[in-house]
Amino acid sequence: MLCSNGELRNRKNQAIAGIAVATRYSIEGGVPSDKAFTISDFYIESLEKLEDIKSIGHLVEEAFCILADCVKRYQNQNYSKTIMDCKNYISKNIYQEISLKQLSHITNKNPMYLSTLFKKEVGMSISEYIHREKVEETKMLLTLTSYSLLEISTFLNFNNQSYFNKVFKKYTGFTPKQYRDQHTIC
Repeated sequence: MLCSNGELRNRKNQAIAGIAVATRYSIEGGVPSDKAFTISDFYIESLEKLEDIKSIGHLVEEAFCILADCVKRYQNQNYSKTIMDCKNYISKNIYQEISLKQLSHITNKNPMYLSTLFKKEVGMSISEYIHREKVEETKMLLTLTSYSLLEISTFLNFNNQSYFNKVFKKYTGFTPKQYRDQHTIC
């Protein structure tokens, strides 16, 4: 759609305001602020590169969907304090190696008890939950950055590239490369 520069700038400003509001609401919905602002910054920077109004609408819609998905992932649904402490620790330390021993230490719970409680409340084992969270982070990095697959697997503390690919494919049905090829927006 052809438009004047003033109209394009106006639409970009409206889109930036919309993304800012959606970011604020996503933080209120439980998304860690650093994650919400990273997503917001990416979309605002991408927005500034656009030259037509139609593309702005598509990009804003995508930003809203990504932020809404994050809220869905981070909403606290009747979990005990112990499990919320675990989930928060995992979220804040997703780029570190995370063990049951660490989680039992921060919650002051016996590892076996914690493992059983986590499975009961969350519906999956701690290691499966950690893998799922790392895969979600990987999906964001594959979509929003140009880091290599090796860099991403290293950032997220996967022992080797093959294991990284195996875990990613288990939860998404795609290899990381296939996922990036189909979902990259940069």
